[in-house]
Amino acid sequence: MSREQHFILSDPERKTFLALMDAFADADFYGSTNAVARDLKPAIEEILPKEIVSAVQGMKLGTGPELIAIQNLPVDDILPSNESLKERVQAKTRMSELCLVGINALLEGSFQEEKSSHQRGYIHQVTPVKDFVTEASGRGGGAIPFHAENMFIKDCPSCLSLFCLQGEAGVETEYLYVSDILKRLSHEVLEQLKRPVYTVTSGDGFARKTLNNTPILDELENGWVACRLYEEDRIFSEDLKAQEAIAALHQSIIDARDADLCSIELQAGTLLLLSNAVRKQRYGGLLHGRRGDMSVKNVGLRQNNRWLQRVCIQLSYQ
Repeated sequence: MSREQHFILSDPERKTFLALMDAFADADFYGSTNAVARDLKPAIEEILPKEIVSAVQGMKLGTGPELIAIQNLPVDDILPSNESLKERVQAKTRMSELCLVGINALLEGSFQEEKSSHQRGYIHQVTPVKDFVTEASGRGGGAIPFHAENMFIKDCPSCLSLFCLQGEAGVETEYLYVSDILKRLSHEVLEQLKRPVYTVTSGDGFARKTLNNTPILDELENGWVACRLYEEDRIFSEDLKAQEAIAALHQSIIDARDADLCSIELQAGTLLLLSNAVRKQRYGGLLHGRRGDMSVKNVGLRQNNRWLQRVCIQLSYQ
């Protein structure tokens, strides 16, 4: 099976999502995300093409595609121009939230909230915020190094999903396959990365948080494995052999970036579903990052920045 699968909805399929919005216009996507997802799931299974449903089910099992891209989903007709991001979210309709939550409902996992994040709740806005444009985070305006999402928590997300409300020329989502990184490491280094002697820390956009005494190649349950990988310096150890393994891992990420980099310039109505460096019975999934610089800018009365929404999902490993 291909590592990634790409789909484009037909216009009639797109219209079925628009029609579904009437039934869920008043749904509490932000306060009751998991409950809304359960309610949406049967309808989404009915209206999505069977090949998309099958691809998502394969990702749920940990053995299917590691990236799924779906284009031509509907987006809110009007994106509010309020200066405050909170006010913009409150003023918009819930078309993007319906697409994001509904499609991710097919994973039958739990939407995750990370309380140390600058954004509480299950749905995050990924767009520049004036006072934080220098951060390497979702509210920043510059590049973001390669990372798997929230690997500084023990129950890390299994999957990550991004939905584009508005794209921006020259700004791309980049990704690297974990397998392309780890294939460059020796058996000895891989064995070192399995030892529970590492500390993984949070980065920009989070309150300080650490995961101590953890392996980097971390066995979870029933054959599932998490690869707690970061390009930036967020992995530490006092053990000398482990420090050598960290250095080798960092170099391998750089080498993979130079040779095996993938990227996509997201357009409005595109959803990405990523295996968050968590797979079953093998090391796999993706690291992702961002290339390109944004500033908080306005054109006329309309804010003209790239705007994504993000959710994290923890799968059942039973």
